[in-house]
Amino acid sequence: MTFTLIAARDRDGAIGTGFGGLPWKLPAESAHFRTVSAGRLMLVGRKTHGEMAGFFTGPPPLVLTRSPDPVPLPGRIVASLDDAVRLAATDGVDDLLVIGGARVFARTLPLASRVILSEVDLHSGGAVKFPPFPAPGWSLASSEVHPGFTVNTWLRHPPAAS
Repeated sequence: MTFTLIAARDRDGAIGTGFGGLPWKLPAESAHFRTVSAGRLMLVGRKTHGEMAGFFTGPPPLVLTRSPDPVPLPGRIVASLDDAVRLAATDGVDDLLVIGGARVFARTLPLASRVILSEVDLHSGGAVKFPPFPAPGWSLASSEVHPGFTVNTWLRHPPAAS
């Protein structure tokens, strides 16, 4: 099982406002996310899951949470990363797409083989941050410049053990 993380962060590393949602509106970046995630099994934290109505396509996402309460949108609750890996494997998935939030990114980054990171060209003042990245052992595989943001795809060398 491999993990691919996908996120958008501003120049200060912010990925969220801290009170729900993104601190910017970039329709082209949202479209990029939808293209990459289309039909993919995703792993998401409970809070982020609740903020992403309308973004889920394909199988219901795996919602990583300690709470046994039902989630408000379609999703399958998992209590641990091990549970997520087992369920993904049962579904025939060999690369799980991690879409946030910050805690889920921090937990899965050490296990990730690929990071697709949109670098948003602004200082938003957002309070929720992506983990420090890039780090040693990662190399830039591709970079696509768009108005207002750049999509960088990073690969771990050597790939993370699963």
